[in-house]
Amino acid sequence: MLSGIRKKLGSLAFKLPVFHVISVVILLAIFLALTYFTNTNQAYKSIEQTLEIGPGYMEGVNPAEVNLPSISGNITAKQILSQFSKFEAQCINATTTLDGNTGFIIRGDYNTGPVTVYSHHFPGTFIVHTSGELFTRVFYYYEMAEYDDFVFVASIDRASLQMLSTVQNSLRQTIYLSSPLVLLSVVFAWYVTRQTVSPLSDIAQTAENISERNLGYRVDYYSDNEIGSLATSFNRMTERLERAFSSQRRFISDAAHELRTPLASMKTAISYALTKPRTEEVDQQLLVNLYQRTETMERLINELLKQARIDEDGYIGGQVASISILIDTITEAFEPLFEEKTITFTHHSEGDLHIKGDQKLLLRLFSNLLDNAAKHTPAGGQVSLEALKQEKQAVIKISDTGCGIAPEHIDKIFDRFYRISSSRPSKTGFGLGLSICQSIAKSHGGEIEVISEPGKGSTFTVTLPLAKTG
Repeated sequence: MLSGIRKKLGSLAFKLPVFHVISVVILLAIFLALTYFTNTNQAYKSIEQTLEIGPGYMEGVNPAEVNLPSISGNITAKQILSQFSKFEAQCINATTTLDGNTGFIIRGDYNTGPVTVYSHHFPGTFIVHTSGELFTRVFYYYEMAEYDDFVFVASIDRASLQMLSTVQNSLRQTIYLSSPLVLLSVVFAWYVTRQTVSPLSDIAQTAENISERNLGYRVDYYSDNEIGSLATSFNRMTERLERAFSSQRRFISDAAHELRTPLASMKTAISYALTKPRTEEVDQQLLVNLYQRTETMERLINELLKQARIDEDGYIGGQVASISILIDTITEAFEPLFEEKTITFTHHSEGDLHIKGDQKLLLRLFSNLLDNAAKHTPAGGQVSLEALKQEKQAVIKISDTGCGIAPEHIDKIFDRFYRISSSRPSKTGFGLGLSICQSIAKSHGGEIEVISEPGKGSTFTVTLPLAKTG
């Protein structure tokens, strides 16, 4: 049970929503903090621009008899709002001192009683307000213990205070509204995670179902996003694996069939010899028969090993080889054969053609194609070998005027053990030659194609990437 919980907590289905919600909460908190800090500072600056400070005299106190303390001019709005006690600043009546100074009497608390403030201490306050009306400014006072006769009074514009109150109320309202927002982010994160993780789970489940005996499973998910691309790549991979396994099974089946034929012939020869009286002639005939069948099996096994090694090695790096030298070598080997069969053989190669690969395998590739051309071209026919450059590729064409290939065989002639003739005499080969040619071309990063018309001949085209020689 504990391992199951750990597995769920470590899954993407859990981590992605948690990460999303935490990100939303952190970003929201940062946004609110920055917004609140900026707006609050702006509100305090607005308050300080309208702030006026001065003394307030108790009822019955003669200002001329009070020794006022020095009042600091760098008192901030934050200090006033946090340290002073607030009371309603409402005008009671106007007053005038003996020396002619005008002022207002405002109501203090129970202990302080009425407080008189004069215009020469609050010039702006008395300029913008008239007696008998509700103040549009707010008064704060602070009782100083060392002075019993007066209080420290601050006058602030009410609109600036309302701005600060609005900022603080907005923060509280935003925090209240954040709960539905966080809940909505949870739902959104769950939906996005489901849309993301569900296809991945399907791909994982499909991968679990695939085995060497069952490669037919595919991911049923199509989209233009990255997961859709992954599903498509996964399906293509399984298709390649299915073709590879199918090809391997056919290869083993065909190889077993090819080996069974000479073995059956050997068994028949031995059974026939056992029914006959032992004579030197019978023994000689048996030995010749066994030797021929053994030689056939040896050639088949060698062909199979070569095919398997090429398929196993994949791309072959090798050294840079000159196409001209390879063609000269091939031409020198095959010219006597074409002369013997009275076949006209022509060859041509452009100068600066180099490819990177295994020279022995490349010679085998061209040799197999020329050997096929010689076998299927009648006396008096023509065979040509041409090598030329097309963009960044070397193109080698081997053409003949032989019997050609029917259209229904074109797509199958590169399959292993495929032979156009229904007969299987050993002298005609095992149907591996063209398959080996294709494997060699692909192992060098190239390809091989054929164009053929029955009765007119065939053209095999091998395309290989050119190597850098500079």
